[in-house]
Amino acid sequence: MAYSPRDIDALLTALNNSMRLLDPSLDVKKGPLAVLLYAVANAQAETESFSSYLQQLYQLSDPSLISDEDMFELALNFGKDPNVARLSRVTVYFYRNTRPEAGEFYDVIEGTQVSTDDSRFNFTVVEGNSMNGDLADSYYNADRGRYEIPAICEAVAVGTDYDLPPNTITTIQTVQEDFDGCVNLDYAKNGDDPPDKYQIRDIIWTALQGTNASTAAQLETIINDISPTGVDDYTLVPSTAFETYKRLGNTTSKLGYDIYLITDSVQETFERGTALGGETFLALDKAPVLSVVYVAVDGATVPFSFTADTSDAWSGTPRANDRVQLSTALQPGQTYEIRYLYYDVVYDVNDALQGRIKVFGSDTLVRLAGTVDIYIAGELSSFATTDSDAVADDIRTFTEGYLRNPANPSQAYQTFVTDLDPYDYQQSVEANVDGVRNFRLTRFARLDNAVQAIEYITLDGSTEYPVLSLDSVFA
Repeated sequence: MAYSPRDIDALLTALNNSMRLLDPSLDVKKGPLAVLLYAVANAQAETESFSSYLQQLYQLSDPSLISDEDMFELALNFGKDPNVARLSRVTVYFYRNTRPEAGEFYDVIEGTQVSTDDSRFNFTVVEGNSMNGDLADSYYNADRGRYEIPAICEAVAVGTDYDLPPNTITTIQTVQEDFDGCVNLDYAKNGDDPPDKYQIRDIIWTALQGTNASTAAQLETIINDISPTGVDDYTLVPSTAFETYKRLGNTTSKLGYDIYLITDSVQETFERGTALGGETFLALDKAPVLSVVYVAVDGATVPFSFTADTSDAWSGTPRANDRVQLSTALQPGQTYEIRYLYYDVVYDVNDALQGRIKVFGSDTLVRLAGTVDIYIAGELSSFATTDSDAVADDIRTFTEGYLRNPANPSQAYQTFVTDLDPYDYQQSVEANVDGVRNFRLTRFARLDNAVQAIEYITLDGSTEYPVLSLDSVFA
């Protein structure tokens, strides 16, 4: 029940009436008793006002009546950080229109300022980079006709206003001569506005009511914070799932979680160092790695081979021992540079989880979900008025969508799938692809463990997802 505090006048009237009922002869209008009653009314008004404020603080029904300091302290008491605003981040490519000169280095220094053309939105380089003139050809982008290197930048202020679209950060504000310009080729993302008191109230209510307290809900929040559009689907595999859990015997806590992400989001990075001498293998810090562009030693590219960790426990994870092997051992003092692509969302989500103290009360590891090639072949009969080759292309496109999500083949996002029914697929082709009069399946099977030409396909639905084999034939 809402409680409204009384003001001094109302309290004084109540006290005077009580006094008159006790002894009508007492003078409550003037004299010592009147002064005493006024002091009591004043103290009681302060008490009732504070009591009403505590009620508002307890109920949180109207945050506008609560001070900023108390609202923030209350959120902290429930383990919720009210300072959840974030800076937007983006990869900005710095470019030269002229070829870098051999023997020269062109540095993008941390702290360099870049902005939109109107200087309204400014970003700071937080992870610098360097262009080695001896490796000029490796930086050349033939599509844009210039030499480019990436650098990670962060907005100078928090908020979603800094989540800018591609090709909008195009001005280098810091005076320098090494580069002719810059551009962001992808969206700046992950900016978040400071919460107001009503949003903080909702954060506290969520904590009190247990909403979003499950492992899956916490994970979804973290993934969306890292990359709202970078993950198609995810699953959690606990260490109690003995058939699918990959780290039995390697889990450091009583309970483990492997989190599988379906993502094709990759980021380019460089790794540089100085040899101690004798190294033939160089480990890559940011895993899982997709591919290595080049390895250079003392400014010259050298032969190498890339080896991805294939162990069941660590492959496709940030703990993977992905590395390059050199044909010649490094000498003491030699410098090396490795340019490679890694799955950034897998790495970043895992990093966010490790930054929390037992966020799920378990040993948690993020993994890249594996692909399963599905070989499909079929013979189609099309209507005389249609182009059979075009229809075959449409079947391939439809099939790719079907494998993403059999229940909704038009969906753009890939989902985890547990089974694929050849009969359902055949019926779906005939019902959804224009120009198909009849479609007869001749192959429908996993490439890794097919027994029959056409079979009902089962997937574990947790660690793997289906993709169309490039060798599939529709004619």
